[in-house]
Amino acid sequence: MKITKLQLYTNQLQDLKVFYVMVLGFELQNENETAFTLKAGNSLLEFRWNPPGENTNPSYHFAFNIPENQIEEARRWLYMRSIPLLKHEGDDILDFPHWNANALYFLDPSNNIVEFIARHDLNNTSDAPFSAQSICSVSEIGLPVPNLPGMHQQVKEKLGLSIYSKVGNTTNFCPMGTPDGLFIIVRTNRTWLPTELPNGVYPTVVTIEGETPDELTFEEVPYIVRVAHS
Repeated sequence: MKITKLQLYTNQLQDLKVFYVMVLGFELQNENETAFTLKAGNSLLEFRWNPPGENTNPSYHFAFNIPENQIEEARRWLYMRSIPLLKHEGDDILDFPHWNANALYFLDPSNNIVEFIARHDLNNTSDAPFSAQSICSVSEIGLPVPNLPGMHQQVKEKLGLSIYSKVGNTTNFCPMGTPDGLFIIVRTNRTWLPTELPNGVYPTVVTIEGETPDELTFEEVPYIVRVAHS
């Protein structure tokens, strides 16, 4: 599964633009008074204004695929920009043997939990110095739900996706998709690794690549999945 666009909401639009464009160096694709869009490799990441009082301040978990050989370079690059990395059991590079991957985590100004993940099953090695332009694509979006089995069944039937990895289940942690793109479907009231921050249900629009255009909505959560040609 390939995520071509991810649309998220925030009460801190200007702070996020400064962080992603000025601090991290993402390419600003377009902007207006209520939204801005970043280029993230083969994906677009859009932040839209969420008025105060509506869903408080949305906080998401999402990930970017980076070249599979550049996790150490990415760590040094973030440190050089004074971005504190989130640690788990004392380590700031997390190892996921079931996914054959390593990952880094940090917070942006809206307390979004951002992940850089190097998936060693992907053929995306790079010799170029690491930068925001090294990012390959949006890799994951976290989707907390009160009814995980129901969400799993709907995504399976409508999009033809299956659970990814040996650690996935329909009880509390259900990654669906492929290493190129994953929906991280989890039960609500669960914290996001490697933090103690609880997840939350916030408006989210995900566009994925597909042959047959479609739009999938869900009764209990404000999520939209759009299928579109690349």
